[in-house]
Amino acid sequence: MARPNPRFLYGVVGQQETIYSSTIKILRELCGGGVLQLPSSYKELINPETKDDMYQYIRSTGVGAEEKIKLFKLVWDIIGSEFGGRHQQYELFYNGAPFVTKGFSFRNYGYDEPVQMVDKFLESYSLPTQVKELI
Repeated sequence: MARPNPRFLYGVVGQQETIYSSTIKILRELCGGGVLQLPSSYKELINPETKDDMYQYIRSTGVGAEEKIKLFKLVWDIIGSEFGGRHQQYELFYNGAPFVTKGFSFRNYGYDEPVQMVDKFLESYSLPTQVKELI
């Protein structure tokens, strides 16, 4: 049986809810309302009555309508669908409530090591014992 060092294990576990939530927020900001303006079905891309409008109005510079729709549908699955909402809830709580996991992280951090590193650095240099007079 192998068990990771609790300091490193709980460090990443304690950050999981922050990292995932931040990623979702960034995705929402990047795509804006674009995910809400998508056709409800691929049928609108092949229907003679709606096809031309879809290809004209749902595109971006350098990216055609089909590619943009595929990308935004993927983003919607992550940020707006029932699956996405359930997955976000899972990411927040699969290791326990965030305050519990952050408590584990706090208790297992090992504060002595960084304090020793700072002390060692501060001891590595000193002021000169004599000051030369300026000429």
